[in-house]
Amino acid sequence: MKFECYDRLPEAAAALRQEVFIKEQGFESEFDDTDRTAVHILGFENGEAAAVCRFFKNSGANYIIGRVAVKKELRGQGLGKKLMEYAEDRIRQLGGKSVTVHAQVQAAEFYGKTGYKKQGEVFDEEDCPHIFMTKPL
Repeated sequence: MKFECYDRLPEAAAALRQEVFIKEQGFESEFDDTDRTAVHILGFENGEAAAVCRFFKNSGANYIIGRVAVKKELRGQGLGKKLMEYAEDRIRQLGGKSVTVHAQVQAAEFYGKTGYKKQGEVFDEEDCPHIFMTKPL
């Protein structure tokens, strides 16, 4: 998988997020002001946009990774793990010491396998249960 970083939301990343979060999962509020300031990562498999996420500084040396998505037909091939590792490496290069994800509960097992630990209680966002998870870098 080949990765590219952007300081603005690229069209291919927006299209993939719309495909996964709006069309597939039914979210309505996918795009927000954070998209203007976050670092966006787009992963390509065979020249095709396959995975996306964004990250931004939270406080101190903590960063947040969010909007993690892999194209439906490419899931189960380890692309999400590679995407997270790439994002974490970029955050380390910026001096980050920990990462927090705003995880859908149905994806918590995936994040747990990559070293993230649940923090706090489950909460709803657009009628979907979420939980914060954190990982030291």
